[in-house]
Order: sequence, then C-alpha cells, then structure tokens
Amino acid sequence: MLSRQSLLIGSSVAGVATVFGMAIFGNPLLVLPLALGLAVLALQVRAARQTLASDADRDEALTLLQAVTPKLRTGMPVDAAFLLAASETRSATANIVSRYCHRANYVLPSASASVAEDAGPLTRAIIAMIRSSRENGGDIATPFANLAEMIEADQRLRRRRETATLHVRAQANGLTVIAALVVLSIVFGSGVSVDYFRETTDGRLVMLGSLSVMVWGYVILSALNARIGHA
Repeated sequence: MLSRQSLLIGSSVAGVATVFGMAIFGNPLLVLPLALGLAVLALQVRAARQTLASDADRDEALTLLQAVTPKLRTGMPVDAAFLLAASETRSATANIVSRYCHRANYVLPSASASVAEDAGPLTRAIIAMIRSSRENGGDIATPFANLAEMIEADQRLRRRRETATLHVRAQANGLTVIAALVVLSIVFGSGVSVDYFRETTDGRLVMLGSLSVMVWGYVILSALNARIGHA
C-alpha cells in the first residue's frame, strides 16, 4: 500500500511528464505510458533510498552494539555504557542514543522518548531495550549481544544478495546510458536522420515509443533486482 507522500510524488512526476510530453509530442494519450513509467521509476528511486537509509541504520546500530557489549559485560550501568560507546563510534545512531541517555537522567522516560521520533527502527529498538534494561535490571548485556549477532548475520546475507543482483543492476544501468545517448544525439545532433525524429510527427512518435519502452524496461529490471534482493 502506497503512502500518501508516495502517491503525491508519483502523481507530481506523472503530471509534469504529461505536460512536457504534450508540449513536445502533442498527444496526451500517447504520452501517458511514458509519464506513468517515469512515475513508477520515481517511486522505485524513493524506495531504494529508503532501503539505503535502513541499511545505514543497521550498520550504525551494529557498530554501536559491538562497542557497548564489552562495557555492559563488565557491569557498567546501561546509560553510562551507551554514552561511552556513543562517544567512541560517533554516528547518527550513536548521537540519537546518546541524547536519549542524557535526557533520561533528567526528565521522565516518556518525555525523553521524543528523541527517537526521527530515528530508524533499529535505533528505536535499542532505545526501547535501554529503557527496559533500566527498569527491569538483570542480565542486560546478553540481549544487546544477541541483537548484534542478528544484525551481523543479516549483513552477511545482504552482501550475498547484493552480489547476486550485480548483473541485473549492470543491465539496468547500461539501458539508462543507451537511452541517454540516444536522446542526446537526437536533441543535439545534426543530419537528415536526426531531423526526421525532431521535425516530423512520425519521427517524434517513434522517439516517444522508444523512450516509453526504455523507461518501462528499466522499471522492470529494477523491480526484478529488488525482488532478487529481498528473496
């Protein structure tokens, strides 16, 4: 299910592409496949960026957990251990956790929870575990060590998936380069063959159809790449 923001982004891209396409090609129905393809492509790019942000959250969380686990095993209080580990690792996740630990010592835990509103899911999970450890006590090192082991196993699996998708990504990137070269040669080139695409209705329709096929080809390859990566 697409979020409201994703729908807004897709609709905006499709609308802008339709307006520009009508100005160049003159037929909104023929431009529609290209506009829809660009909208889907924009949503794929947004999803890829969100995946990269999630990966960064995992990497930073793992670094912080690996730094804090030895300190917890020595019996250091959970807040002090995370504050010291955060000062050593220095990442966005470490900064958020550090701010939470600082605030938790001076305000109510419910008020300090607002620090994690913009954090990633793993960062929020770490903060929830810190709060639980502070309230319940007991063996506080083992849960954080287990979480670090889970993240590390996930990273190994992620690296294998990335290796498996190299060929598909190379095909998609090659398709993009070819499309860009074709468009640039038509726009800036000279000669009778290029004039055909720029100055005749049939030529512009051929170019529109080619661009639509290329965009949807990239969309399909990107979707296949994402499917392999999440298999």
